Amino acid sequence: MKMRSLALGLCSVMVFLCTLFAYAGETETQISWSGGYWLDVSGFEGEEKFSWQATANHALVGLRWWEKEDKPYTIASYYRQLCDETQTCKDEWSDPMPYDYSEFKSGHTALLNADLYVTAIQVCTTDKKNTAENRIKGIRVWGARINKEGQFEASDKMVEAKLTNCSQWRTKRSCTSGSVAIGYSVYHERQDYGALTGIKLQCAKLTIPHK
Repeated sequence: MKMRSLALGLCSVMVFLCTLFAYAGETETQISWSGGYWLDVSGFEGEEKFSWQATANHALVGLRWWEKEDKPYTIASYYRQLCDETQTCKDEWSDPMPYDYSEFKSGHTALLNADLYVTAIQVCTTDKKNTAENRIKGIRVWGARINKEGQFEASDKMVEAKLTNCSQWRTKRSCTSGSVAIGYSVYHERQDYGALTGIKLQCAKLTIPHK
């Protein structure tokens, strides 16, 4: 009876140790980001802004915006857990800001491939003499991947979504090498969350464990 109890105890210890080592292995290989810094705005700063940031160990992969009466009013994020190209991580979806999109026309999406994370943005606006009246009419994003060797690898792939009245592509803004976008701020006209006028990215340096 004592030998049986001892054997069962040893089995329990072995299971615990295996679980602990497996968890430690997962933790060591988890890609993460820390800190954060802001880029300059692409487009126009407008008068007000609202912001979004990804949850821990996630990053931005695309944006979708909606219009009402020819005015871009609301925007939402696609984001994904940080994975290398050997892993499969699903896109997730943030709540639109600042309005529910259901009352607006169909949305417009700039979304990267499944293994890329946003590293740069460029918005297109109308081209009115009074810059305070210019509104977002297009978005481009560029990205980078974490390859199977665990290295940060920039991509030339660019995706865009634009409307027919996209008149002027504004300055492209890019994260520094080894960083991805983890959040953004959207500027808009003052009047009761008016039309969107510009976007700036929040970037962060990645920590990629050695394989």
